[in-house]
Amino acid sequence: MSESDPPFELFELFEQFGERRQNRRIQDLEDSLSLLRAEQFDRSWRLQSELRHVRGALEQRLHRLAVSFDALVELSDLRSLLVPFAPYALVRHQVRRLLADGASSPPLLAGAPADYWLAPAARGLHAALGGSVDAALHHFGAAARLDAVRTGVFALLATATAGGRPAPERAAPFAERFLPRLLAAFSADVRRHERALWLAAAGGLLGAGARDLVRRHLAAALKRFPEEERSTPVASLLPPPPAQVRSELVNLGETPSRLDAAHRLSALRTALEGAAAPGEPVAAPEVTAALELLVGEGCADEAPLVRRVEPLRRVLESSGEHSPDAEPPLWDEPVGDLRELLAADVVAVREDPARGWFALEVCAAPVLAAAEGLADRARRPLPDDRTSVSHRSARVVLTSRGADQDSLAAAEQRLERLFAAPPSMRAVWWSAGSAAGAVLLALVTGWFPLFLTVAVVAGVVGGWRYVDVRAEQARQRDAVGAELAALHSRVEAGVREWRSLLERVSRAAERDLAAVRERLARW
Repeated sequence: MSESDPPFELFELFEQFGERRQNRRIQDLEDSLSLLRAEQFDRSWRLQSELRHVRGALEQRLHRLAVSFDALVELSDLRSLLVPFAPYALVRHQVRRLLADGASSPPLLAGAPADYWLAPAARGLHAALGGSVDAALHHFGAAARLDAVRTGVFALLATATAGGRPAPERAAPFAERFLPRLLAAFSADVRRHERALWLAAAGGLLGAGARDLVRRHLAAALKRFPEEERSTPVASLLPPPPAQVRSELVNLGETPSRLDAAHRLSALRTALEGAAAPGEPVAAPEVTAALELLVGEGCADEAPLVRRVEPLRRVLESSGEHSPDAEPPLWDEPVGDLRELLAADVVAVREDPARGWFALEVCAAPVLAAAEGLADRARRPLPDDRTSVSHRSARVVLTSRGADQDSLAAAEQRLERLFAAPPSMRAVWWSAGSAAGAVLLALVTGWFPLFLTVAVVAGVVGGWRYVDVRAEQARQRDAVGAELAALHSRVEAGVREWRSLLERVSRAAERDLAAVRERLARW
């Protein structure tokens, strides 16, 4: 049987069919295995990710637990070290009681340490709460002999805020005694207790005399800065430069700078007029915070231990999240530069009128200087103040007196050259010449029918072209007239806009400067 016999071919077909089915099954099995491997890999990856997350969470919890345990151990050791300072802690407890409720009963200070300034200061506070100024001054004087700065700060802040009720009339006598000496130590780098006294005076807690004294002292301190640095608080009131003026004027010259000055002067006036006068005396958070830090400081030997207790307590309260190495604030640490603090206060005049109004009073001289400088920029006459307006690439120079006649004439000539180009008369002259030649040939040759026909046709073409040229000239004259009218209209509008810009800037500057001066005169 040959290879080409039908039975043999049929057998080969069955064999190939079986192989294909087997290969397909093998391929399906391999695909299923690949899918299973991918699913297994994905499941393994998710399990590893969850395990890492759980391990990380456990490690974090163990770390926080270890930190909390260490803090608890250290805190226990510190408490044992603080036992000898129990009399000092009792004094602070009595002072906090006086500050909280203004208790009428005298503080229990029989066994108070003689070297602790807060003990006589507490007796002075109790006397002040009872209305006995002389007795309070006597006790505060004894405390000042131990520590003059701490006693002065405590006497002012405590008498002004004790009992949760601002009492300027109670604090005023002590402000007269202690405030001048405390102000003498003020510098450009303001400390926390100085900032507290500043805000207490601004809020009316220390009386009208103390408020005026602090204001004059801060104004004098601001004057010690270089002149260009005194405007830092005022700069915080000024907005950014306005957007470029949208105008058809090509070149505004110095006007954008003048508009910017007028815009800033208007914003300064708005800020001053929006400054609400302070109302009832109010204790700023910085005042009570500084007083709490001062009272809780402890004596000289106790202070480092007390400072260490605070971060450890926070670690325990936060379950280990708070860092045990964080430094707690101090009652006398620097809190900012004088100019930066004034700048922060003046922009908060709407939210906190007391500190904002006071800061504006302190900065009255720089505010007036800035207003006058902006007004001078806005209204000063500039002899070269000029701009230009453009039409069809023809530019006309404008000044405050009107359009420059030379540039206007040049622009008109440019438009005339652009829109009044004379149309070509060549076809007319060729037609006229052809007609004349045809007539001449007719007379010479006598072939009138032929050459007269040529002459008539040439004359008709020439006449039609002449009429078309005249129409084109008329259209050009109309176009030139329209463009010249448009040019003059744009020039007149530009002159009006230019004068309006200059006059508006000058008048607005005068009006805003007068309003600023009137507002500052009230202070």
